[in-house]
Amino acid sequence: YTFCYIQFKNINNLKIIVMAELKISGRMSVKKLKENFKNEFGGTLRIYDGREKKYLWLASLPKEVAELVYGVCEELPGMGIQINTENQVYFLKDNPAMVHFRAVTGLPNIPCEYDEVKEPILKIVFAHEDEEEILKLAAFLGHHPGASKFDFIRSERRLYEILPKGVGKGNALLKMAELLGIDRNKTVAVGDYNNDVSMIRNAKVGFAVANAVGEVKAVADYITVSNNESAIARIIDQLAQGSITL
Repeated sequence: YTFCYIQFKNINNLKIIVMAELKISGRMSVKKLKENFKNEFGGTLRIYDGREKKYLWLASLPKEVAELVYGVCEELPGMGIQINTENQVYFLKDNPAMVHFRAVTGLPNIPCEYDEVKEPILKIVFAHEDEEEILKLAAFLGHHPGASKFDFIRSERRLYEILPKGVGKGNALLKMAELLGIDRNKTVAVGDYNNDVSMIRNAKVGFAVANAVGEVKAVADYITVSNNESAIARIIDQLAQGSITL
């Protein structure tokens, strides 16, 4: 996942910067973004300056993550596994959920063996269509002896991720605000799934869309329309009209 920001000016004298999620990964996103998308941060693991063509913030996994990946391969052989690096997304194990992921994101199918990846690994993404398999995966990873070195998050119904410790959308939001010179008290977050919880908590005002999972609604300040009903546009209008204030 990639986040970009678009800056709008002169909306009822407000300067509004929107950070939006796109279902594309890594530097591929930079090539696809329009020129007015000045910066992006992807998978909450990197902040990339499109003008300077350099990363301002990059987090990678420690080498011990290999033990978890090999353990999943043995314990849950039907689990799809992808490896995200700075420049590429590799598919270690394929399954229908990974096929669906590629169909949505447009990513090419680049198969690999784990030891063939020589670049720093930013995150590991597991995928499965079966809810029970995802729950088994979460339990296996959570009880692994090396679990304390990592963060784990369910980012979609089919997806479960290993992230570097302390890295998430919440910290990425604060880091992005710092780099853009934006006061945290001037931030709004909108989300729908578990990986949005820390972002909503860290923003001054947090919204859950109507079709968000319960964990997101529980921490949100407001519930807005669903993400199929132009929720972001609605919130921008409310900010511009003054019906929501920061």
